[in-house]
Amino acid sequence: MASNIPFYRGKDVVLKFYQNGKPVTLLAKNWSVEEDAVEAADGVNGEDRDRLDKVTNFYRATVDIFLADQEVMQAIIDAQVPDDASTLPLKQTGAIQIRHRDGTKAAYLLKEMKAGPFTKNQGGRTDPVMLTLKMRFRYFSPVQTI
Repeated sequence: MASNIPFYRGKDVVLKFYQNGKPVTLLAKNWSVEEDAVEAADGVNGEDRDRLDKVTNFYRATVDIFLADQEVMQAIIDAQVPDDASTLPLKQTGAIQIRHRDGTKAAYLLKEMKAGPFTKNQGGRTDPVMLTLKMRFRYFSPVQTI
């Protein structure tokens, strides 16, 4: 990659959320994705250094969402219903789309996702109401872009 290409910015990256194949609009202010992994160090039979490894458990995402309506809250409530009834959970998937500044694109699929705890935040009189949503997923996989 050429060194003179500008870095991509927040405006160039989109996080998407789907529940049972239906898109749920996330008006994200900011978000992060983090790998949950165990760093292993195995001391082997008198070797002078440990053998290093990493074992990935899963991934987690945290999203701070502006609330324009109740679409996201309703999706969370809808997902809770089968959980409470001990029936088949709703399928949840995420996607990250990146538009690089050189015109190329990249995308990642967040598979086997489960929306987790949320926090609804209200600030002062003129502050937007925010929702912080945590999600976990098993796989972070690149997908072909068009």
